[in-house]
Amino acid sequence: MIKRYKYLFFLVLVAVVFTGCGGGGGTTYYGNIVGTVFYQDTGEPVVNAEIVIARRSTHTNRDGQFRLDNIPADAYTLTIRHPSILNGVWTEGVTIPSNSTRSADFGVPRNPDSVGGTGYYIVIGVDYPSGPSPMSPRYDARAVYEDLYRGNELAGGGRLLVSSGGQGTLEPTKSNIRSSIDEAIKWARNRNSDDYLVIYFSGDSGQNHLKDRNGTWITDGELEEWVRTFPGPVTLILDGNESFTFVDGEELSAQAFKKWDYTVLAGTLERQSSGATENSDLSWFTYHLLRGVTTRSADYNRDGDITASELYRYTDEAMKLDVHQTPFLKPGYYADSVVYRYKR
Repeated sequence: MIKRYKYLFFLVLVAVVFTGCGGGGGTTYYGNIVGTVFYQDTGEPVVNAEIVIARRSTHTNRDGQFRLDNIPADAYTLTIRHPSILNGVWTEGVTIPSNSTRSADFGVPRNPDSVGGTGYYIVIGVDYPSGPSPMSPRYDARAVYEDLYRGNELAGGGRLLVSSGGQGTLEPTKSNIRSSIDEAIKWARNRNSDDYLVIYFSGDSGQNHLKDRNGTWITDGELEEWVRTFPGPVTLILDGNESFTFVDGEELSAQAFKKWDYTVLAGTLERQSSGATENSDLSWFTYHLLRGVTTRSADYNRDGDITASELYRYTDEAMKLDVHQTPFLKPGYYADSVVYRYKR
């Protein structure tokens, strides 16, 4: 009797295996899909859009490109999700071929709320010569990258430069900082004057200069030269000692970053040091900066855009209550350039 049950179990198992081959007992064939997602109006790539097909998902890269492999050959509805897309979602019918790769481009309509440019973010954290500590610039930079870039519903692209940052990060060297700026300029390749660039720096700084991981100076004139060809507003946020001096007019070179069409938000005045909070891993300035963003409290006019001037107002008011440290804003031509945008 036991042998008979074992034999019946074996037959059931064989039936299940053959049924699982797909197509009513036939062989299941697989294919791949590669594609690019872009805005219909400008041709800009849609960065970090979610792609869903056949219960599989991925995200587009900085060029709006994606790839999914080993999908059962069949006809499907491909779904694209991103806040900058009209209604947040776009669908198209696609057919996955057998044993080959389907290539397709997808033009999607832009969400009217996102009109006004795309934001690009370069976030830099340079630890002090003594190395990382429980409260160090690398933690400032990581938090800014998460909240100001990843938490920004309509951001376009971002780059994090911190030491030992892991996959996807770069060491905060002078050459990497410059190449990241070049990359942002390439991202804004449609030359849209509404696109905006935000550079955040936390670390060792001094009179009219910043220092990279190796202690190499980056002067105001050098940084201005690097960002000069970006087509839209540029905002520099500095969290370091005496960061105000970067734009105080006492430049170290002929092309200073005090140029009229740049906005600079600095966390300290001359002879002031950047202090650390007691209850977090962040500096005082960065702590309040991010609090103004994440709580939306810095959006004083409630229009869904948090600007450099609004962040200055918020951090100035908050830090007067906490520390003897004074933020400073050089408004320039783009005083109301966007730093953070969210859907209302």
